[in-house]
Parts: sequence; C-alpha cells; structure tokens
Amino acid sequence: MDIDPIKRIRVGVLVPDKEIDLTSHVLEMLNQSNIPYSIENGMYRVWGYHKSGYVPAFV
Repeated sequence: MDIDPIKRIRVGVLVPDKEIDLTSHVLEMLNQSNIPYSIENGMYRVWGYHKSGYVPAFV
C-alpha cells in the first residue's frame, strides 16, 4: 500500500490545489506501530508482513 504524505485540497479551476505536508505525522505513525516501509517516488510504501529492508520481486 502506498501512502502519499501530501494532502491536496482542490481550491478552484484557476487556482492551484492547496497542499498540506503530513510527512512527519505519517512517519510518526509508521514508526510507533513498527510497520515496515520504504520510500518509493515520494510516497511511503507499506510492505505488510515482510521484514524491514526486504524488497520482494514483483512479477
């Protein structure tokens, strides 16, 4: 599962979306819960039951 730490709020057609950075909150929750994750393309990828640091080979 990928978690995007940036929350985007649509403001309007001519105005760019408002962005709220929740990186510190996401990291705190992942670390408190001992959830294995990696950073992939700016998102936090939760690996579920794999050992921390192990990246499975996807087919």
